[in-house]
Amino acid sequence: MKFTDTPVAVEARFDVDGTITPLALAWRGQMLRISDVGRSWVAADGRLRYWLVMVPARGTLELCLDTTTLRWRITRAWEPPARA
Repeated sequence: MKFTDTPVAVEARFDVDGTITPLALAWRGQMLRISDVGRSWVAADGRLRYWLVMVPARGTLELCLDTTTLRWRITRAWEPPARA
């Protein structure tokens, strides 16, 4: 796992009930589809919302949405194990 603070563009679905679901992200010059969304949580102050997402061939990423600026960033990344 590595900590990062990388700005990214995220395509997300915003439902009428307030649910936000990340669908894809633009990272390192590529548009990457999110294959699975795991748990999500909100920081204590309510300003930052986090999601764990799986991206094929890139591993697990922690996405963060700052609800005051509506900017997304990758805050942590777990890369898949190297293949032998």
